[in-house]
Amino acid sequence: AEVSKELARQGLIISPNARATSKLSDYIVNSQPATRARCVNKTGWHKDAFVLPDQTVGAGDEIAIYQTTDGMTNPYTQSGTLEEWRDNVAALCIGNSRCVLAVSMAFAGVLLPLAGLEGGGVHIMGKSSTGKSRAGMMAASVCGGHDFIRRWRVTDNGLESIASLHNHGLLILDELKQAPAKDVGAIVYMLANGAGKVRASRSGGGKQSKAWELLYLSNGEIGLSQHMGEAGKQIHAGQETRFIEIKADAGAGFGIFEALNGCTGGAELSDAIKTTAARYYGAAGVAFIQQCTNNAPVLRGHLKA
Repeated sequence: AEVSKELARQGLIISPNARATSKLSDYIVNSQPATRARCVNKTGWHKDAFVLPDQTVGAGDEIAIYQTTDGMTNPYTQSGTLEEWRDNVAALCIGNSRCVLAVSMAFAGVLLPLAGLEGGGVHIMGKSSTGKSRAGMMAASVCGGHDFIRRWRVTDNGLESIASLHNHGLLILDELKQAPAKDVGAIVYMLANGAGKVRASRSGGGKQSKAWELLYLSNGEIGLSQHMGEAGKQIHAGQETRFIEIKADAGAGFGIFEALNGCTGGAELSDAIKTTAARYYGAAGVAFIQQCTNNAPVLRGHLKA
């Protein structure tokens, strides 16, 4: 029944007749395919290939396919070419330290396992209208469109599935204050440590928990300490090292920006980022992953050195 349900979900027309269902079962059990594929339940590196929800980049020693029952929408989408992204989106980063950091984090997540490093996060903190969300938009454009940006307003259970989908990549979380104050400290540990809760299976045994390695980029008007304090909790050193806070105001009088790159002011630059990041996205991330899979052994040596 479970197999029929999944095949029907993906478009196979199956007769409700019991005899037909029985024949389908017979076919699957007796089938001996010449080629097999490895199904993986999270994105990211699988041996020498990099698995994305809709494609696998690089040639490993076996076919690897992303397959999960979480029902999450694929955030790795693409519009426009690499050149269009570089000339219209990345060009606006020049001279703007917060934007350069955000976009760099989108690429750096891919390198975590090659470097043998743990994940962690950066939180851009400042008043409304400083442009802090624009850094997230630019970072998102490396891998996908606006849907690549997630909200802090999510349960820790839901965040586990989201984190698994962003394994070996960047997770962007918008507006810290939307996160439950009583849980946000534990969520910071969970994201950086790369493992979800251990839960019981139907049989009562331990169910395999979700795991990931990622970087995350957060923003909000308040910091972690203040938000945890609203629930009467104190921040710990381990949380501070996994949640680096940076002031949104770059000190140049343009909010998050230091260089206007041809625009007349911070507001115009902010609008330009919103427009271009919604038009050109996704190509840079795939191109970078392709380069990494082509040169993984060399990259490992360089990063460890």
